[in-house]
Amino acid sequence: MKLDAKDLKILEDKYQLGMKTNGYNSKEKSLESLGITEINLGTAEVIKKENFDGRNNDILTQDGATFEINGKDREYADVLHEIK
Repeated sequence: MKLDAKDLKILEDKYQLGMKTNGYNSKEKSLESLGITEINLGTAEVIKKENFDGRNNDILTQDGATFEINGKDREYADVLHEIK
């Protein structure tokens, strides 16, 4: 499934979808302002890599999960941070 620029605009307007690029306490930016025009949702199968960074944080990836930024496809993932 693919979310195009029109879909992303609806999600931004209706649900305040945005992206923080400078840490948890930073202000969210619109996807459009970051050059993101498309998000490709990956397969349903999730691959979990535990402690991917040596700090007990895990990362979840899916084959085919990409977003388009400034005309180039880039992979994305979910990071699960350990609560201390």
